[in-house]
Amino acid sequence: MTVTALSRPAALDISQYFAPEIINPTKRKKLAMVFSGETSKDNDDFTYGLSKHLDFPVQCYFERPYLTRELPRGIPWHNFPVVSDPYYRISLGGNGSHRSVDFNVNGEKPTSEGVLENADVLVFRNNASARRCAQSAYEMAYALEKFGHGQGYVLVDSENGAFVSTPVADLKKPMKAELRFLYSYTVNFMAIAMKAARALETDNPMRARDFAPFERVRLCGYQGIRARAEIASHPLALQWLYRLRSLGSFDVSYASEYHDFVARVGGSSGEFHQVSPYSAQADLTLPLPDGVALLRHDDGNYTIAFDQEREHDPVLAQLRTVLTGKGIKFDAVGTTARVARQLLDNSSDDGNRFFSLDHGAPTAWKGTGKHAPLAVADDVASAPLSYFAMKFVRYDEGARTIALSDKGHRFLDMLHPDCEDPDVMLRWIGDDGLFRDGVERSCDEWIMRFFSKMKTRINHIE
Repeated sequence: MTVTALSRPAALDISQYFAPEIINPTKRKKLAMVFSGETSKDNDDFTYGLSKHLDFPVQCYFERPYLTRELPRGIPWHNFPVVSDPYYRISLGGNGSHRSVDFNVNGEKPTSEGVLENADVLVFRNNASARRCAQSAYEMAYALEKFGHGQGYVLVDSENGAFVSTPVADLKKPMKAELRFLYSYTVNFMAIAMKAARALETDNPMRARDFAPFERVRLCGYQGIRARAEIASHPLALQWLYRLRSLGSFDVSYASEYHDFVARVGGSSGEFHQVSPYSAQADLTLPLPDGVALLRHDDGNYTIAFDQEREHDPVLAQLRTVLTGKGIKFDAVGTTARVARQLLDNSSDDGNRFFSLDHGAPTAWKGTGKHAPLAVADDVASAPLSYFAMKFVRYDEGARTIALSDKGHRFLDMLHPDCEDPDVMLRWIGDDGLFRDGVERSCDEWIMRFFSKMKTRINHIE
């Protein structure tokens, strides 16, 4: 058949597949202030999607507000306990902002506050974990309220690339109950419980060097701990003390396993580096079995580090044969599954390895077992090191165990018996790891009841 001009299909109009500024370059760009949970990446793709949604050229300014929680000062003793939403010190442009604004206001490049004042559209970008995004959304809403935008709307990007117009107030909802609870707990704990701690003349460690003597314990990192405030930052920290008291002592030798292994295998052959399963240095053509790491030392020798539960794995035997056949000198050293995993992950972090006081689930707080366990965040896991510095907990270097000291027992004895509540927080958390809707009143009542009882026991302390 002969194709004629009349029968030929119309040419495809591809203009719809370009950003609006390509089609209409003379049109003034709208200024979008984009808040995000993490440092922004793939900004060009995001800007393209936003401009397509608005059908308008867009200039994006990526912002991560930095909020520092502030505690009240001078609340009279008779007013405790109190409940309150949190208060923050706000810093715009101070934590990962990406300035790329190409316009001037009164002849000058605007600050973050100036961009916010002149923004045509406000956007929240979901580019982190669900929990981190919920936290960042709350912080964005808080900052917008303080800067006079609390009654406005924000475009929130969804998983499918669409943008949903959302009231600023709604951004707070996923984290509102939890952050209110944690803040109220901290305010009351610092005023009431720490009154008991001060009566025991506890040390007040404030510098990293105050924690240096405990570094050898290898239980968690000590950098960044803010002394007593770190203890109060999470309700589970106090419950940790109660659990340790009920256990009597707890074996923490496993928290040093990685460092002990490194010292042992690196002592004779020097430092080592993990070798890729297909490394050219060893000319390997077989994958390593699970739980096995091949380490190359500075002197050219190798160590096969393996989970001792896999000692009879046929692939491990094959690896030995291959190395021997190539004339490669090696030692085979068994270790625990945890150390083998750390070697494979190239991670020596021993933090968050013992907070739960449960060898079977070191990073999860189970409470009484009535509720789903809670994954312990790194900042919470570091709290016990403050207890060491305050001498509430002692470390037996010979037995490699921890236990409450006499001062720790006295501290708990000064509090009300009902302050032991291992299920705190767990009873309010839903399947998504956040506080369930409708628990705000229950949380406030818990705060008032918990700290009222605590206060009655230490009212007599001057």
